[in-house]
Amino acid sequence: MKIEKIEMIYSQGTAEHPEDGLIINLPFLGVVDCFSQAYSYDEPPRPFARGVVLRQTILETFYTANPTYPLEKVILDANQRIGEIQMSGGISLEQAGQLAGASFVFAKITAEKILIIQGGDCLAVWEYRSGKVGVTKNQAYQSVSEAVKTIAKLMEKHAGNRKEMWVEFRPILAELRERDINKPIKTGYAVLNGQAALNRCWQRIEIPLEGLGHLLLFSDGLLPLEETAKEIEMAERVINLYKKKGLGWILERKREIEKEREETSHTSQEEVSAIALSFLGN
Repeated sequence: MKIEKIEMIYSQGTAEHPEDGLIINLPFLGVVDCFSQAYSYDEPPRPFARGVVLRQTILETFYTANPTYPLEKVILDANQRIGEIQMSGGISLEQAGQLAGASFVFAKITAEKILIIQGGDCLAVWEYRSGKVGVTKNQAYQSVSEAVKTIAKLMEKHAGNRKEMWVEFRPILAELRERDINKPIKTGYAVLNGQAALNRCWQRIEIPLEGLGHLLLFSDGLLPLEETAKEIEMAERVINLYKKKGLGWILERKREIEKEREETSHTSQEEVSAIALSFLGN
């Protein structure tokens, strides 16, 4: 089976630095959503614990990877490099709440199947020409939902002042990350941050190529959080929106929703990365 079309989209939104990343280095594909050590304007992240540093490390690892390498090896190589960078800055890998990290969804296309490995709240959805859809679970849904509710309360408390909200929210965010990142618990989720527990927490899914119509990989900024709660409904919605008007229109839809929620959100516009593949029939 051959790829008929590849579409990609990136928007930095109102993010201060680019922390999302796209990987198209066949047979490897991927999307990453990196984040810095929990910080606020009065307590910035340490130089070696910034999302932009991790983004570059992950992209370099995938764009220089031997195409014969197993996907797991490339991911673990990137994770090891991230750990080494943070440790070189004097940051312990024992405390997830103090580390920079990255949610991710990676894929490797082979002759008969696609292997997908996912962690955090980057997602993959796919559709077969039969109409059957599939999706990876948003691992971070519960943890992020807690954070969003807390942010809304703090935004109200600080009369919409995001700087002051972040001062109060920073230690709360660190605690949530410490509790959940790379932990095999109900609220846990996998993150590339250098910790060895990564591959015990990620999702690994193999899907056959035969009959596959579309595959989409995207970061959490493409959809409102609540739409990711019900996986199959979310997959059907995203595939249908994509087939109608493409990735750009899905992003426009998200930007309109963000305008309505700006007063209670942690940011005006989230950063977004997405890749869509369409396959020729057999």
